Amino acid sequence: MDRRVRRTTKSISSAFIQLLKTYSIEEITIQQIADEADINRATFYKYYTDKYHLLTALEDNEIQNIKKHINYNALSTFRERNEKSLNDLFNGVSQNIVEIILKNIELYEVLFNMKRKSAIEDKLSETIAQNLTTILNNEKNINTIPYRYFHCFIAGAIISTIKFWVLDPDRISKEALINSLYLLMYKGPLGQLLDEVSSGNLK
Repeated sequence: MDRRVRRTTKSISSAFIQLLKTYSIEEITIQQIADEADINRATFYKYYTDKYHLLTALEDNEIQNIKKHINYNALSTFRERNEKSLNDLFNGVSQNIVEIILKNIELYEVLFNMKRKSAIEDKLSETIAQNLTTILNNEKNINTIPYRYFHCFIAGAIISTIKFWVLDPDRISKEALINSLYLLMYKGPLGQLLDEVSSGNLK
């Protein structure tokens, strides 16, 4: 993709994101996108068949960007790693993903606000499933838990937490989010509560 094409598609994407802050996707017209991007309708159709194609392209681009920053070779050696190495691997993956989201936070705010009109949550879930498959080597059960349930819990927890963070007007720092995700994944909610009780902070 040459520089002129990148500049045009970025202008179209930025215009679409700005419009989605005010209008639902059903209300937005191609003419509105073209006007906001300062292009003509023919230029829009040169790259996208309609606004839904544009939405899908934005989602897919984010997923591909996330996948580029996941070290699948490292994930495949999960079983051979010690605890510190696993901690570093998890935090490294989390940091890369959170930084990608922060760089394009306006898009994620829009996508997560669209609820089921956007497929970003399903696509993130599929990416987590791919990561788990790489780690588990297609095992059907994890410590007696069926894989489907294991993935449902992990993906649901991670995506819901990231979504809440993106939409939170009092958003915590990326470092605090990464640490929270790690603690929740490492010991789980019950483990965190038990630690709090044993420390005497909960009475």
